[in-house]
Amino acid sequence: MAYITKDQVKEKTVKIKAIAKKYGCKVSVSGSNSSTITVRFTEGKIDFWQNIIDTAVANQRGNLDDIKDNMEYCKEKMHLQINHYWMDTHYSGEVLQMLQEIKAVLHEDHYDYSDAMTDYFNCAWYIGIQVGRWDKPYKLV
Repeated sequence: MAYITKDQVKEKTVKIKAIAKKYGCKVSVSGSNSSTITVRFTEGKIDFWQNIIDTAVANQRGNLDDIKDNMEYCKEKMHLQINHYWMDTHYSGEVLQMLQEIKAVLHEDHYDYSDAMTDYFNCAWYIGIQVGRWDKPYKLV
């Protein structure tokens, strides 16, 4: 059963906040005594939406007009959910580097024996990475 303790969250929070500060961002980390640990970027100098557009243009990936429209909508709301399985194809540069460092901390002491083909899910805990919240937008400074 997926579960992360309060002590594990505290330990990861210290490391994650140090990484975010290095890149000029502030984060909150939540998930004590639950199945998911969530990292939320609350403010910072990084424009995640423009990085997605720039990466898509550089990689010539997908319908660029649709990507730009979607990112403009997300930027207007200042909220974005990051899929940690696809970070390397959707982000680049220092944004990707920061996200990979945070993901590495989230995966310390983590295991995943899941097998989706047999509908068997067994992992230490689930991971969520978000930019802003639906009710509290990210502050781009």
